[in-house]
Amino acid sequence: MWGAIKVGAAVLGTVALTMGGLAVTGAAAQPDEEGPVGAVMRELQPLVEDGTLSEAQAEAVADRLGRWIRIRLFREGTEELRRHLTRLAAEVAEILAIPPSELAAQLEDGATLAELAEAGGSSGGRLISDVVDHLSAHLAVAVTSGRLEQSAADRMLASVEETLVSIVDVEHPFRRVIDQRRERAARLEGLAAAAEVMGMSVGDVRAELAEGISLAEVAEGRGVEADRLIEAILTPFREHLERAVARGRLTEERAAELLSGAAERVTEAIERVPGG
Repeated sequence: MWGAIKVGAAVLGTVALTMGGLAVTGAAAQPDEEGPVGAVMRELQPLVEDGTLSEAQAEAVADRLGRWIRIRLFREGTEELRRHLTRLAAEVAEILAIPPSELAAQLEDGATLAELAEAGGSSGGRLISDVVDHLSAHLAVAVTSGRLEQSAADRMLASVEETLVSIVDVEHPFRRVIDQRRERAARLEGLAAAAEVMGMSVGDVRAELAEGISLAEVAEGRGVEADRLIEAILTPFREHLERAVARGRLTEERAAELLSGAAERVTEAIERVPGG
């Protein structure tokens, strides 16, 4: 009974500490050995050392909790990103002098931000400058009032400018940012999944790649076929898409398009030699 109580208390404490720590550091986006699973394992290590849990039991708990924590943090981060993008879209609409609803409708119809700016006698580059200047004035007020540190304001401005530069000439720009976040998270999880299917740690996989060989070659050396490796890498992304569809964030058709594109990129990536 005492052992069960210790494990239960440790699990609750681990979730709280890991969620808090990863949310602050952004480590939720890291692969398993550096992210939630590794963090949970560190917190459970004292129970392994005193014999309350075996190493295998701790790994099973860490895997289950780590996965739950990763999903939870990803969802929270995505919702926060959506809020930021909504505010950014409002800034863009104000600069373009059109209602936010009209901006959304034109972007949904396939117009790019650069095209909308040009239609109003401006340009994509000018739109980016105007949005950054407009946001800078708002942030300056927050800094002056003590509600925001200058370093944080600088990071926000740099992030907004980087985001706008990457999306100003593409269709469905704000949707693209969300899609890119899903793909980045899934790529990191995919590396951990690839390591697992090959019976390796993420660190060991990276070390092999650093020797100038492809991921497919690493897998071949471990007796893992390319198709199995690709499926392991794609599984986290597929699960992200399924959750997005279930929550009404994506249509099934859009999810299928994203998965198909990811499959093509993964198939090419596993044959590529890092730095080659």
